[in-house]
Amino acid sequence: MRSYVPLFVCLMSLSVTAQQSARPKPAQPPKTADVQVTPPAPPVDAEQGGQPTNIRLDVTVTDQVAQGAAQPKSLMVMLADRAVGRTRAAFQDRSIAVDARPVITDGRIRMSFTIQSDRAMYLGPPKEADATIAWRNSFSLLLDNGKPMLALETIDAGTKQKMSIEVKATIQK
Repeated sequence: MRSYVPLFVCLMSLSVTAQQSARPKPAQPPKTADVQVTPPAPPVDAEQGGQPTNIRLDVTVTDQVAQGAAQPKSLMVMLADRAVGRTRAAFQDRSIAVDARPVITDGRIRMSFTIQSDRAMYLGPPKEADATIAWRNSFSLLLDNGKPMLALETIDAGTKQKMSIEVKATIQK
């Protein structure tokens, strides 16, 4: 008698192999050469960007010597929010330098600035400078939009010299 068992086992083995090949193959991970990795964007620092608007800075320096009339000197500087501006102005009797950086905060303007003045002093003829008076001041102020603020005022009782610095910052629309 012949045995049919091996043939049956062989057919069963073929059937199991066919079922396994009919199943979907698991997804293969892509090759590293095909993948383009984009690095994450660096975090945005709100302190560096600023708002897309300009700020008009008006600075008035009044320097009154003895009985002479006060001779105010004014400078206007246009600055972007959170940008640094450096302005130099030469007048007949002095030079004034302003370095400023405005920051708009809750509708107000935080202004950090340095102002310097060099004034020629004439003591008599001929009209050549006998001396130079120089001063420099730095401030950080919180200004209301469009409202002037007296940032500095000095009075020397001995020489009767009076000096003041007024600052106004206006957000431009």
